[in-house]
Amino acid sequence: MLLFEHVQFGGRAYELFRDVYDATSFTLSGEFSARVVRGCWILYEKPGFEGRSLALEEGNIELANVWEADEAIPTSPMVIGSIRLAVSDYSPPLIALFTEPCGHGTHTQYHCETPELCMYGIPQNTGSIKVHSGVWLVYSEPMFQGLLAVLETGEYPTPDTWGFPSPAVGSVRPLCMGPLKVENPAETKALLYEQPGLQGPCVEIQGEVFDVRNGHTESTPSAHSHTDTRPLRTVGSMKILSGLWVGYEEVGFEGRQFVLEEGEYLDWTDWGGVSKQLLSVRPVLADFTSPRMKLFSAVDFGDVGASVDLLEAVVDTQNTGYGLTTNSIRVFSGVWVAFEKAGFSGQLYVLEKGLYEEPEDWGAENSNIGSTMPVVQVRTCCQNPTSAEKDGFLTNVPLAKWFLFLTLFLTFIHFVFNIHSFHWVNFRGSQTLLKPGEVSDWPKVSGWQQIGSLRPLMQRQVHFFLRNQESGLLLSVTGSWDDIKLLRVQAVAETGGLDQVWSYQNGHLLCKVRACVCVLVHAVFLLLGQVNLPHQVWSLTSEGFIRSNANPDLVLDIKGGQQYDRTHIILNTHHPSRQSQRWTVEIL
Repeated sequence: MLLFEHVQFGGRAYELFRDVYDATSFTLSGEFSARVVRGCWILYEKPGFEGRSLALEEGNIELANVWEADEAIPTSPMVIGSIRLAVSDYSPPLIALFTEPCGHGTHTQYHCETPELCMYGIPQNTGSIKVHSGVWLVYSEPMFQGLLAVLETGEYPTPDTWGFPSPAVGSVRPLCMGPLKVENPAETKALLYEQPGLQGPCVEIQGEVFDVRNGHTESTPSAHSHTDTRPLRTVGSMKILSGLWVGYEEVGFEGRQFVLEEGEYLDWTDWGGVSKQLLSVRPVLADFTSPRMKLFSAVDFGDVGASVDLLEAVVDTQNTGYGLTTNSIRVFSGVWVAFEKAGFSGQLYVLEKGLYEEPEDWGAENSNIGSTMPVVQVRTCCQNPTSAEKDGFLTNVPLAKWFLFLTLFLTFIHFVFNIHSFHWVNFRGSQTLLKPGEVSDWPKVSGWQQIGSLRPLMQRQVHFFLRNQESGLLLSVTGSWDDIKLLRVQAVAETGGLDQVWSYQNGHLLCKVRACVCVLVHAVFLLLGQVNLPHQVWSLTSEGFIRSNANPDLVLDIKGGQQYDRTHIILNTHHPSRQSQRWTVEIL
């Protein structure tokens, strides 16, 4: 983290890598700024991590003197007593809220952001709290409003212990790490120390080290990247100056892997090791833009079994409907980190562009992949706005981070082209959004004589409710997910469950519980990808009808009547005046 004396990242800067027990010597004005590059930090009013606190998450932020709340315009210098790096990994957070003081009464546990803890609009009565793991922000009102308390691991027996006058908690959320990042991927440089605490013999490296014990002989003899080739018994600590690196427990890039981002690692616990041994390291040299990866449950990328195409981080692969088993991987672009368990935990494996035919290829002893994450290439904002705009980066982005792109200069003989699908946007420089259609005279329309680069603008999946306009009930999945053939689609009152949340992709209606399962014409389910026939495909009209592509005269309807199956969804002949055939799409 970087703390700046003034706003807009001006004045003296303080670069922090870890806890500061006494930060009272830092000189900060009444209004200052912070750039949190990695992790979540807590500022304390007093030395020794005592007094009031302020939580900072990854990103850029401008702050006023929060200790002097009475000042309309802060003039008193901000004095920070101490600073702690509160969240530095992806360990799952857990908090328990009890209805009575001192841990008595019924309790509810939360693992993730929960914007509303209300019953009938009234905040939940919370007499005591226990934080099992992580750092949590607790609010007195729903939607993260009202009084705020920053709670670290421990027990809080009464509301006054977390600073609330009454036992009302409306919402909670944990502080969370952002994605893995690299700022300077083209320049790789690191300092390796034999002893912990950046002590002892030290060597500077700019390339891979096959075995640190053998005078750092590299696997490529012609590469001379070391300024010092003295052998080290092991790596006790290190400083990654630039680039993304991978460390290995064994020589020859074997054994347990560790992702090494830019920063300081004072001992083996800082890089997540299970022992003090680290014997080989290498930089990752790749294009970090537009990451894409495909997981296969079968070996050798076989068609038998499931597969899933990934463009962004996945916290739990089982929630996608794909499952936990992965026997082959194809990385189309970017750099990915695969984790053995869900929640970015367990052993990790760094995956670069290429084909991995079996788990052994990525260094695994089993076929479990529980979560995945791409490495994001960013740069922090420039202090000179003019220079930033020249490079095509704007300084008014809220988190002041940009993806960097390699400009490809394309030469066109004729400036005529068709946009068949998606939206497209340039990588650097001036940008324009291209919607589907034909551009017959590009220089005349845009005023540009050349196009530097193009890429599709991939939009996030949209989820929605389908609410029947006659009954107000939601299109829902009922039955046991253990046997897909027994599942049925019914109209049910809103429950808040994922079995009522839908997405629409390539004509398929997909349930969020398992995104690989789609609706068929007989209101049963099938794994997406087994076949691709018209009876799997639906059209949502502007009038609210859901038509079958197999027979456009048939639409989804509620059966009705007085029998047990009156709420079942059926296919019925289209009747424009029948409200039970009309559905409202409610975007979530």
